[in-house]
Parts: sequence; C-alpha cells; structure tokens
Amino acid sequence: MSNLTIVGAQWGDEGKGKIVDYLCSKFDVVLRFQGGHNAGHTIVIDKEKFILSILPSGLIRNKLCVIGSSVVIDPIHFLKEIKLLKEKRIKISNKNLKIANNASLLLPFHSEIDQVREENLLNKKIGTTGRGIGPCYEDKIARRGLKVYDLEDINVLKLRLKNLINFHNIFLKNFSKKLISFNDVFKKLLLIRNKVLPFAVDVSEFINSKKFLKKKFLFEGAQGLMLDIDHGTFPFVTSSNTIPATAASSVGLSPLKIGKILGIMKAYTTRVGEGPFPTEIKSG
Repeated sequence: MSNLTIVGAQWGDEGKGKIVDYLCSKFDVVLRFQGGHNAGHTIVIDKEKFILSILPSGLIRNKLCVIGSSVVIDPIHFLKEIKLLKEKRIKISNKNLKIANNASLLLPFHSEIDQVREENLLNKKIGTTGRGIGPCYEDKIARRGLKVYDLEDINVLKLRLKNLINFHNIFLKNFSKKLISFNDVFKKLLLIRNKVLPFAVDVSEFINSKKFLKKKFLFEGAQGLMLDIDHGTFPFVTSSNTIPATAASSVGLSPLKIGKILGIMKAYTTRVGEGPFPTEIKSG
C-alpha cells in the first residue's frame, strides 16, 4: 500500500480515528496535519476506550507519530493527554512522538478570547468549541503568535509573550472584566517548556531524511471537508484547511507524497455547532 491521507468528507465526527486505527498497522509513520485539540478521535481496543484530541491515533499502536506545523498545539493539553495515555500503559517518548518546532502554541488566554467573542455574537454565534483554536490561528497569520521553538530562549519567549498579551488585552479591556496576566502565563510556560521541547524537531528536515525514503506514511486529518476555512460552509467553519493538500504543507513534503486520499463518511450525517445543515430535522 502506498502513502494514504485520511480526511473527513462531511462536517467531522465521521469515525476517522477508528479507520486510522484499523489501517495504521500497514504504515510506518502516522502524521497529524491540521487542527488542534478541538478534534475528537475515539478508539476502543479490547473494551478499553481511548479519546484523543491532539495526539495522532497511531500512538496507541506504538507507531512513530508526527504532529505537523499546521496544527496548533496547546502545550498544557498536550502534556495532559500524554499523561492520560501513559496511565493506560501506552508507551510515549520523544522516540515515537515528534512535534514540529514551528507549530503554533495555543495558550490559555486563547480559549478565554474565543469564549468572550462567541458570547458577544449573541444570536449570530459561529458554534466554536471555545478552545481557542481560531484566535491562535489568527495570531499565526498575523505573525504575532508564539511557536514551539520560542520556548528555547527565555528572553525571546518573554518579549514575544509580552507583546502578544498586550495586544489581546486591548480587546479584553473593552469586552471582558478579566485581563490576561503576563506573569501567570509566563510562569506556566517556564514550568512546562523542558517537558515539551524534547519532542520538538525541524519536521521537514526530519521527515525528508534518508531513513524515511522507503517508509510508508499515513496522514491523519481532523474535522471534515465541509469545515475547511476556504472551501467549507463559511463562516460556520473551523480555522484551518482540512483538505488533503494540507498534509504536504504541514510537514514540508512534496504534494506527490500524500498518496491516495480516503474520505470518510457516515450514513447519518451530523454537524456540531452552528451553520447550514440541509438535512436537519427541526421538529420533535
């Protein structure tokens, strides 16, 4: 089997995690390529349930797993999810899990901003998960956000974090009573930086190295095609590109290497959040 890219062909919740789990034994590397911890991949093995939102599903089968640069990573949730899997006797280390060092960091205040904005939309809500995914992607596009590699240099981290918080406090001052505390966030990042950095690599250099020339890749998407920021039911969409092409750009691979594309669908269509849904049953 050649490389394979798995995406949701609807609005998410199609069962992608189960399919990744079923097929990953045929591949050497599983790569998560977009989204954040707003995903929800549920896998049941021997009556034990695993719920993943940021970690690639292949970890449960002890596959080498990579999180690409188009994923926004909440470092606190990242470490929490690793801890939960370890409690279920899943082996995780920087030998079988790598994260792109240029992936954007989703910080605690991103979710606060997300929720304040959603509340102020009143009856025109987008229907976000409130986990800060959108605000984090905004910071990335505006070139003010933090990257994983910013954790390496404390002075750089302090300066960039301070500028980012000052920017967001202008908004919160007008729409929320609670402002972001630089000291609180900075202390949290100092506590976890040495736990996160061992997993960080230059993902393009890593995945294009000679040792992977004959390896088979399984690319794991999150959400669904109808939630793509450009091609979905805008504005009721997620904040990332969910289409298969993102698999290549997220890890710095040639588009020719994403292989075959498998779109997952379910017979009974559903969608989470707000937005148009042609087959919605409104009665009863």
